[in-house]
Amino acid sequence: HVLRHRDRLSVESYEQEHGSLHELVKEYYAVQGLEGLLLSPRAPRKGDGFVCCSTCRHGLKASRAESRNPPKYSIANNFATGALPESLTIHLEDGTQRTFEVTEPSTRTCNFKVSPHDAAPVTMKMSAKFTQIPVNSSDAITGHKLQGITKDSLVVYEWDSDTCWIYVVLSRVRTLKGLYLIRPIRKSDIKAASKEYLEFMERMETLANLEVERFRTFHKGELMSD
Repeated sequence: HVLRHRDRLSVESYEQEHGSLHELVKEYYAVQGLEGLLLSPRAPRKGDGFVCCSTCRHGLKASRAESRNPPKYSIANNFATGALPESLTIHLEDGTQRTFEVTEPSTRTCNFKVSPHDAAPVTMKMSAKFTQIPVNSSDAITGHKLQGITKDSLVVYEWDSDTCWIYVVLSRVRTLKGLYLIRPIRKSDIKAASKEYLEFMERMETLANLEVERFRTFHKGELMSD
């Protein structure tokens, strides 16, 4: 950006309009991340001679205007133009600094470690409200603890395989609004009575009828003898 140009301005006229050219060049290279870089004079004049073209002048102004938080590098000791310094200090966005040494000057590379930024521990607070609802397990509604008891609310999470178990469960809640099913009732959940069960009930009914008939016959004979 500092070079000879056929439309160049003289050092004196440029400094009269924009200030010290040497300070301007230092500001430009601070914006570009090369703070303190000294260039070899292209047109030595009175010890601090530079020739700056109008294109470079506009570039200097634009770079200063666009840069908000540029990285900064500290350069120590003298070195050839275009070479890397012995050590560089990087100012990171989080405000920390990292200094590293140039380990391979011939290839213009270096090795260094940048530790991750550890944020301060965050303490989280949460407000919660717990509401307890008296619940009886649906497994207990098979005719054991809840036989003869009616509930305002009922939550059923599993259907038993026993015959008529669904009817027993549903008959324990007052209204359908108080019934909560974890899953719908499937057709396979409703099981008819087995053949053995029906035969057993038929035998029990026959025995019951015989007992009733014997009772009536016995008491009828007593009434007639009286």
